[in-house]
Amino acid sequence: MKLYNAPSEKMLVCALLERPELRRKYLQHIHEDLFGTKTCREVYTRMISIQEQGRKVPTVGVMAHDPGLTPAAQTLLKIDSRDRVKLQNFRPTDMDHCLDQVRYYYKVRVMYEMTKYVAETFESNALANMDEVQAEVQQRLLSMDVFDEVEQNLQIIGHGANITDEYLDEHLSEKTLRVVPTGYTVIDDRAKWTRGNMVLLTAKRGQGKSLLAKSLGLSHYRMGQNVMTVNLEMEKWEYLCRLFAETTPFTHDELRAGLKKKDIRIARGFKKRLDGEGMKRRILDPDDPKGERTILAPCRWALRTVTRPNYTPAQLHNELRHQGYDVVIIDYINLFKQVHKDLWQSLYAHTKYLKMMAKDLGVLLYVLAQLTDDGRAKYARAAEEDSDAWLYWEINRGSPISNFFHGKARHYKPFSFPLVFNYHNMSFVERDSIGTICKNPKCRAQFPIGEELDQYIRDRKNPTDWDQKQDAKRLGKAGLKLLAAGRCPMCVDFKRDRDGEYLLDGNGRKKRITFELVDHMALLVETAEKDAEEHQKHVDETEAARAAAGGAPARRRHNEALAEQAAKDKKKDNQEE
Repeated sequence: MKLYNAPSEKMLVCALLERPELRRKYLQHIHEDLFGTKTCREVYTRMISIQEQGRKVPTVGVMAHDPGLTPAAQTLLKIDSRDRVKLQNFRPTDMDHCLDQVRYYYKVRVMYEMTKYVAETFESNALANMDEVQAEVQQRLLSMDVFDEVEQNLQIIGHGANITDEYLDEHLSEKTLRVVPTGYTVIDDRAKWTRGNMVLLTAKRGQGKSLLAKSLGLSHYRMGQNVMTVNLEMEKWEYLCRLFAETTPFTHDELRAGLKKKDIRIARGFKKRLDGEGMKRRILDPDDPKGERTILAPCRWALRTVTRPNYTPAQLHNELRHQGYDVVIIDYINLFKQVHKDLWQSLYAHTKYLKMMAKDLGVLLYVLAQLTDDGRAKYARAAEEDSDAWLYWEINRGSPISNFFHGKARHYKPFSFPLVFNYHNMSFVERDSIGTICKNPKCRAQFPIGEELDQYIRDRKNPTDWDQKQDAKRLGKAGLKLLAAGRCPMCVDFKRDRDGEYLLDGNGRKKRITFELVDHMALLVETAEKDAEEHQKHVDETEAARAAAGGAPARRRHNEALAEQAAKDKKKDNQEE
């Protein structure tokens, strides 16, 4: 079996020595592991050593007498007149051909070593650890593409400059879609996260890390981007319940407990509507020279739940290659396989790898981690250092509004911004998006408020785009009239008596009943206050149980804490008065 191409390797190293202009262009794409012959690898490493010392790289004839080379390597460089003429006429296309050959045989050697490793593993009488074998195979498959980069990694100004006008036009144009819109106005206006960025999302336990990541993923999907959520913590349906709690009128508890047939049909309708949002995506036609025509390009939201305990970032990288995702969410980093004895060392290695993976795949990468009491990423301070943006927050008990802090930024000063936690569908939304909500707990349809509602109705009466036409078709003229009157157009029902019989009006028709649209923010505040009371009650009961189990000193500390809290509440009441 042929594992290397000696003529191509020889011409490659000779061209690097003989032609300085080719060396400047191609040296960055070559690594010693690409060479299958020891002599070519020796010449290459010797040339790199000379260059690192700041010395002038010699030509082939001079290098052939270098005392630092073995006799076999010196013999390799003693070329005849025919090869010398060939080197003088060596073109970039010839260099590309030689490099392609060398890369091809590098992959052949990787595959050969991989199959040899697998064969030797299974020849043993002992049972093989399939997770370890799979991880090793995926790691080797991933290494095959390490040297496939063909783009220019060096951007040069001055001698050998390669920053062209076309390059500047492309990267300075407003149409260059490097920024990945999130759908959150304050983030898009100030943060402007781009492809290749790694964003760290941190909060304390139970503060909604997964909920924010889920809301961000859905928002990206609705903005027309392909989203992959990799969840290492939850079971598949457990995560989807949270997704459907945000996109259907049913609560998370109702979805987990199961729905009746009628409600299941309603949930199906909302799921189809969510599918439709991904099917209407349009992008600029790449074949249109003017850049004005658009074409249909459906997008998708995907969920990958991991159940194997030995899952690594390298396996994830291998799975995501060539899938075309724009956004990847990892929930959360601490659950990857521990590859070092100390957890912090493993997280340090995972963070470095994920950072490179984001740049290699060209995706916006969200990584979730826990926050300690002193406001640092738990066991993952390397993630703070390596991330391009760091978002941390704490839910404010008793209020639906939480303050988010953008604690790290390269292009602007760190800033803070508020988001509203919507208790009804377990999502984080902007304050401006909170309007009115249907009073019917089985509907919970949401609409704008004030002038925005008037504009919403006018747009649906004379629709111009796809969204407005779909809404107008769903609501109808009668629904728009109800909306203008402050009633919900989505859940019109009929009045019944105690026996369940429909009540009729004077014309013999069923009496209709509609539900009122109420101020959503006021309802959220009421829900938050109730949630805070229940939370405090639970804390008090827990502390009381611990105090009773711990004896007199513990009870005394508990009573002191209660007295201190009562004094604070009294002081607060006096200030309000």
